Amino acid sequence: SGGMTTSGGTAVNTAELFYPNIDQTTLGNVAPTGSMNTARAYHSQTRLQDDRILIAGGFGPSGSPVNSIEIYDPATQTFTTLGATLSTARARRVARLRDAT
Repeated sequence: SGGMTTSGGTAVNTAELFYPNIDQTTLGNVAPTGSMNTARAYHSQTRLQDDRILIAGGFGPSGSPVNSIEIYDPATQTFTTLGATLSTARARRVARLRDAT
């Protein structure tokens, strides 16, 4: 999800699903899904225990870091912006899921 239009281009809000080893190539096939609410590049994506994806931070269309957080739900193929935000806007970081025990 997300990325840039070209090297040095603008952040985008599009997203695709990757299906390994299906159809088009020996590597797999890509299919479009819903769009993120915030265009971003160099953001973190973390798979949650319920298979949803947490998307946080990244560079927005202006090239500045953003502090917004979204959740992608593969069951509905939709992105939902969370009310909570990162305390500091950031990009090129890794988000790690903490062990609940």
